[in-house]
Amino acid sequence: MLYGSILLIVGFVVYGFMTHNSPEFGRTVVLMILILSTVVFWALFEQSAGSMTLYADRVVDRSIGDTTFTAAQFGSLNAGFIMLLAIPFAALWTWLAKRELEPSTPVKFGLGILQAGLGFGALVFGAQFPDQSGQIAMIWLALAYLLHTTGELCLSPVGLSAVTKLSIGNVVGVSMGTWFLATALSETVATRMGKMAAIDTSAGETADIATAVATYTELFSFLMWFGIAAGIFMIVISPILRRWMHGIH
Repeated sequence: MLYGSILLIVGFVVYGFMTHNSPEFGRTVVLMILILSTVVFWALFEQSAGSMTLYADRVVDRSIGDTTFTAAQFGSLNAGFIMLLAIPFAALWTWLAKRELEPSTPVKFGLGILQAGLGFGALVFGAQFPDQSGQIAMIWLALAYLLHTTGELCLSPVGLSAVTKLSIGNVVGVSMGTWFLATALSETVATRMGKMAAIDTSAGETADIATAVATYTELFSFLMWFGIAAGIFMIVISPILRRWMHGIH
């Protein structure tokens, strides 16, 4: 996946250059940068299927009264937040567009990655307030999922639209395939990142809660700063990318 992604991205840039069409070349470069940035976002976002679920299972207090939720049930928060927020987000972009305040596509990508990083920031912050048994309140995990979902709503629908708008006309299908190949690559990257918080359970038991919290917090701190830095970088370079988009919003 890595070699295939690199080959396709370089190939698209070369192909765009060979068209001798400045707008098409600029848009191709922007599209490849956006595709690369999605690897960062999805690598962070897909921790929900790994380290965040294990975090919920091992260190989060999942009880409310007499009800105890399973760690896997927290994954449904993303779907729930999407159903609640998809229409408000669509309305927000329309409202901002009418007032000529809608962020450009690169800015939306930056905001999406930034929010993914801030989601881990909620977990890092919440880890400072364990209960008497050393467990972390589930509200912090719910907040992380909320921020990841709002980040997804900034990036994912916009990204699919950007592929069709920025791609050279006769290679739109291959461009879309490259987008999804990068998404697949991000799953592998997410797995490698999650292994940074691997906890030995060979004896059939998890390490004590305090040790587990410290291990996961170290990983989440890295992901937080990584996401924040990548998001800010995308926002900073967005004026350049917008110029290279040659009128495509």
